[in-house]
Amino acid sequence: MKVPYRQTEIPTLVRIDVADPPERWGDLGFTVTDSSLNLGGVRVAFGVAGHGITSWEIDGIPEGTRAIDGLATTPVRSHPQQTGGTHPNGAVGIDQVVITTPDFDRTAIALDRSSPCSQR
Repeated sequence: MKVPYRQTEIPTLVRIDVADPPERWGDLGFTVTDSSLNLGGVRVAFGVAGHGITSWEIDGIPEGTRAIDGLATTPVRSHPQQTGGTHPNGAVGIDQVVITTPDFDRTAIALDRSSPCSQR
């Protein structure tokens, strides 16, 4: 019996673009430089147009992915490892990313399909 190939690379968040003013994050105790910060190796960029998280870059997802359930997505390969950054509030990383959706099941399926670890 032939066993289907299953990639085991775990997708890694590289960047998030957030439609918030950078000053708000500075007021919360983050070190913001040039309208962005580094948090646990993830670059968080502020001041983009829109509402909430507007786009993200993920290493380890299929080439050609342009959106995951409507969220603009850029697949990247081999990104430079960024330092975690030092923040007065003591934050050292991102525990989770929260995205609102009107249809949880649809979004969960879209996220699963974008992962090279999912079985299709």
